[in-house]
Amino acid sequence: MGALAMRFEDAARVRPAGQVEVGVVALLEWAFAVEYAQLEFDEMAATSGAGRVGVGNEYLLMQRAMVGCTIDGGGRSLPHDDADIVASIVAGLPVIHGGRGMAVTIAELARARAVPDWMRDARPRVVPREWRQNQHGMYAATRVCGAVEEFSRKRGTIKRDVLCCDVMITPTAHQIEAARARYSAWWRAVRAVRDQLSRASLDRWLVTDAMPPRAPWQKRC
Repeated sequence: MGALAMRFEDAARVRPAGQVEVGVVALLEWAFAVEYAQLEFDEMAATSGAGRVGVGNEYLLMQRAMVGCTIDGGGRSLPHDDADIVASIVAGLPVIHGGRGMAVTIAELARARAVPDWMRDARPRVVPREWRQNQHGMYAATRVCGAVEEFSRKRGTIKRDVLCCDVMITPTAHQIEAARARYSAWWRAVRAVRDQLSRASLDRWLVTDAMPPRAPWQKRC
């Protein structure tokens, strides 16, 4: 169903045995964005064990038949068997790597062909807390926060208002750190999925060690 869109330079190379080498992110995108595989958590509750390793096509398809799972509907053709295996392994992600919540995140990002937003080029900035607009455009909102007295020979003592502009820091260092922590958690979970897929009996694909950057915000010399 469709062609696999490759994201990384070494994502896929045809091997003599007929399998195609593929990185885990490209394989996830193929399974969820191209083949429309679905996560089946009910299946996992019925069939999961502690760290299933090297599962085969026959086993997974047999278990699906036993629990009566159906995948997708509405006229689409069924996903490729390899896509079902990918979805099953993602659905069985251990709690230590985020469990069901991370499994859903991985699947949703794969469908969108995206990675978690790690706030590229983000730096804390001081900006006005509130903006106003007039015929001349946008300007920072101000308020009276005090007064000063000035002496004028002609007018004597004059009292003038002091205007202040409330500011805030955005994004905060905590927000940037949290976004990058979410990316790191996703990366570790994808690595765990890759390790499982590399031992699975896939018909079409041979999973390589290729991974997205572990910390893309770190500058490399």
